[in-house]
Amino acid sequence: MKRKVLLIQQVIPSYRIPIFNLLAESVDLTVAYESGAAPKNALFAIKQVKTFHIPRVGKVYRGGLRRLTAGYDVVINSYDTPEYMVKRLARLKHRRFGLVHWGIGVSASYTARFDADETNKRYYESILRASDACLFYSDYPAKKYAAAGWPQEMLFTAPNTVAVLRDDTPRGRDSILFLGSLYPQKGFDELLEQYASACAESARVPRLVIIGDGSERRRIEDWVREHGIAERVEFTGAIFDDAVLGRYFSAAIACVSPNQAGLTVLKSMGCGVPYIARRDAITGGELFNIQDRVNGVLYDRPEELKEILLDLTEHPETYMLYGNNALSHYETNRKPQDMVNGFLAAIAYAEQRFEERRTKA
Repeated sequence: MKRKVLLIQQVIPSYRIPIFNLLAESVDLTVAYESGAAPKNALFAIKQVKTFHIPRVGKVYRGGLRRLTAGYDVVINSYDTPEYMVKRLARLKHRRFGLVHWGIGVSASYTARFDADETNKRYYESILRASDACLFYSDYPAKKYAAAGWPQEMLFTAPNTVAVLRDDTPRGRDSILFLGSLYPQKGFDELLEQYASACAESARVPRLVIIGDGSERRRIEDWVREHGIAERVEFTGAIFDDAVLGRYFSAAIACVSPNQAGLTVLKSMGCGVPYIARRDAITGGELFNIQDRVNGVLYDRPEELKEILLDLTEHPETYMLYGNNALSHYETNRKPQDMVNGFLAAIAYAEQRFEERRTKA
């Protein structure tokens, strides 16, 4: 009989559905969520939960946590649920399930560098203390907490990744991609300035394709026109169809995002395209997949990006090699099944810990 597992999230992003579908092949999975659209093509059970707000307490799940979690062998709570929920779930008396907390595991946001903020140290330690197992997006938190004295056996990694739909149709590699929402933290000024500077030195720099939409789009389009590179920059708007994205990646030499390295790193690698980012880019840990000048490129100063763009113009075959290495890394270490394996290991351990406690009681 399959273990009954409840996974709690605020929303169910579309990119998680293939991961959860794969997980549902091994466990009897229910995903509880608060807001957003119900997922399509889900092979797991879904349960939308209602909340209300209590002054000085915060958001509370209607019906209570005991009812929500009843009947499950293991409950996985993601770090994106309200802090109140995290704390109350961890303190739930006489719980009858193994408890896993899943997420980045250290401070990270669109405005803060990875693990740069120590103010929430006690919060994260309280989660570790109350959990049977903790599951992280990368092995960085697992190593950090093990070094701090937390039991290594309770620390697991489900490497954060996405499913890809690769297009292997032979195409000329004649573009540089940016993929993501267009908002200020992405570092567009650096990308555009260095791209324009590279174009001023070489007429053969590949065209820049910007896939995405957001508050910065109009300003970026105006900048491109004002600096005379409008014919070399394509704006596609947001694209969510993986088949269409696969065609763009199949024509790209590289994917560039100076200031942010999230799941697009894995999307790019899974399509065999190297990723270029600053060494200190904002990340949830996905940046750690990049080995500089092996399966992608990392840089420190803005001017280095211009040199990289000129280098890939003159030596595209080198970046094709990086792309092949990126694809090998994805297929060997970052497939959806690799992420699911991390979940399954944490689930098994959490259930074991719960059974040990129950036996001793």
